[in-house]
Amino acid sequence: MSDDIITRVKREKADNLFREHVQSVAFHLTLSRQMIDALQIVRDTDEWVGSGALSGFARWVPATRAIERRGLIFHDWREGWPKHHRIYQLTKAGELVCELCVEAGLMPALRRAGRSG
Repeated sequence: MSDDIITRVKREKADNLFREHVQSVAFHLTLSRQMIDALQIVRDTDEWVGSGALSGFARWVPATRAIERRGLIFHDWREGWPKHHRIYQLTKAGELVCELCVEAGLMPALRRAGRSG
């Protein structure tokens, strides 16, 4: 399977996770401060693993897994990929949640254009 197809399948799976999460009973999306911070790092950081933004990476693992379960990001890495590949990427829902967080004053606006997934 080509890399583009694999990434598309992963993105579609994440999109379905978001729909399932918010449609289970009612539209309900709860994010902790640490989840919001992790979402911002995924949005703003080119290289997730080993980045200075992730000193103490182990403390980010639970938040990363939580926003991944909510369909806001997806894990897009396979053995042999270039070192600077974006290992986690925002889904469309993740991009929109980031915009809501900016509007609510929970994270700063994106300063660089073209950083989304």
